[in-house]
Amino acid sequence: AMQDAGIKTHITPVGDRSILQALRANNWSLGGEQSGHIVYSEMSSTGDGILTALQLFDIVRRTNSDLHSLAQSSMRKYPQALKSVELPKEDTDIEEKLKPAIERVETLLQGEGRVLVRPSGTEPILRIMVEASTPEEVERLSQELVTAAKQILT
Repeated sequence: AMQDAGIKTHITPVGDRSILQALRANNWSLGGEQSGHIVYSEMSSTGDGILTALQLFDIVRRTNSDLHSLAQSSMRKYPQALKSVELPKEDTDIEEKLKPAIERVETLLQGEGRVLVRPSGTEPILRIMVEASTPEEVERLSQELVTAAKQILT
C-alpha cells in the first residue's frame, strides 16, 4: 500500500531507539513497527499511543472519513506466521549465516510479502516471521527458513 501511494519505506532493527535513529539521520518524521509503536519524531522520541490516537482522529476529521474507509484504502493485511527456533547458545552470526535462505524467500515473494528474522531480545530463540499473499505460502516459506536455521545450528 505504501509503495502504491508513492511512499518510500525503510526497515530498521526492532525497537523505538532504532526507529528514532533512522528518523533523525534521514530527517524523517514518521516511523513505526508492527507492535503498534508509532514514533512522530517532531513531537516525541518514543512510541506514544495517545499521540497516535490524536493524530489518527485528526486525519479522520480532516478527511471527513471513518476509520474503516481509511483502513480499506490504505492497507492490505497479509497472512502471517511467526515461528521460533531454539538457539542452543548465543549465535550472533545466525542472521548472516541465514542470509542466502532469507534472500531466496524474499525473491520468491516478489515484493508481495515480507520476511523478518532476528534473535529474540529476551529468550535464546530465533524469531522468524513471514508474510505472504496466502496462508499456504506463508507456511511453506516460514517452514523453509525454520529448516534452514536448524540445519545451520546443528
